[in-house]
This record gives sequence, C-alpha cells and structure tokens, in this order.
Amino acid sequence: MKNRREPVEWRVDVTGLHCPAPVIRCRATLARMAEGEVLILRATDRDAHREILGLVERFGHRLLEVRGHDAAVEFVILKVEPVRCAGMRRRPSAPRIGAAPWGDRWGNRWGAFAPASA
Repeated sequence: MKNRREPVEWRVDVTGLHCPAPVIRCRATLARMAEGEVLILRATDRDAHREILGLVERFGHRLLEVRGHDAAVEFVILKVEPVRCAGMRRRPSAPRIGAAPWGDRWGNRWGAFAPASA
C-alpha cells in the first residue's frame, strides 16, 4: 500500500504590510511552490481579502479556507497547475523583415520592385 505524502505547508506572515506587498509576496511564494502544496498567508491589510481572492481566482489556485484571528486573516491556498488566462497573453513575436506579404522594410512587395542589378 502506498503511503500518501502529507502536503507541504508554506507559511507567509505579511501582518503590518499594506497593499500591494501582501499580494506580491503571495504571488512570489506561489511561484516557488510545487503543485499540491499549501500556502498559509496571514495578513492584516483591510484590502488583502479582496486582492488575495482576485489573485487566487486569476491564476486558478484553490482557496481552501479563510480564518479570522482578531485583526488578522489567514488564507489557506492550494497551489494547482498554472493556467493561462487573458491577463497572461504572450507578446507576439516580431515579424521577420521581408517575410510579410505587405513588403519588406523598403516597401518592396515580395521583391517585385527590387532595384535592377548593375
């Protein structure tokens, strides 16, 4: 019988830090984590709840639990396989010079107007 591996817990305490620091630290930590690991983020920023929920939703991770302790809030986030979303589009690569049907950098269209060789 296989032994199940206990999920690794990462703990990040961003109490006393204000936006955007909690989100930046959460995103940086999630980037270093492996799939299936759990992040427990403790924050006191009043905007952290909205920002962390947006981050989790945008990148497709799973919010397991939100716990309130006095003025601080703990977010328990499960890292899942990253997904591409509209905000993460790749920049298109630059077209090669002379490879486009509208012409090369001198306005020549497929070399039809190339200067005659002397």
